[in-house]
Amino acid sequence: MKVKNKEIKVDKRGFPEPLIANCFMCHQDFSIKYNPAIRMYTQKNYWNYWVSEKWDPKKMSRKPKNERGNKLCDVCLKDLYLNKKVEFLNSVKDKSKRQTLRSYLYHSVI
Repeated sequence: MKVKNKEIKVDKRGFPEPLIANCFMCHQDFSIKYNPAIRMYTQKNYWNYWVSEKWDPKKMSRKPKNERGNKLCDVCLKDLYLNKKVEFLNSVKDKSKRQTLRSYLYHSVI
């Protein structure tokens, strides 16, 4: 698949392969899956998704991957919510996003 003169590797279904990123908290490499519904990699691994009130997936999908902010692995996100509750609540102000993360944990998405 070619996008703006760049060759992108695709999986069997024709979607871009997972993005390898480095977690800004634990500094470990992890993969971020592509979400075809929003035409970008899953939002839950971008720290700005959780803390920014102005996160817009359409605007973010137009930005280069390196300008979308810090990336956070599922392990650190889960640890932040379960073990560093005060820090999490101080950072994530949006109640619907807090509920989204609770749902992800409950349904074993992360």
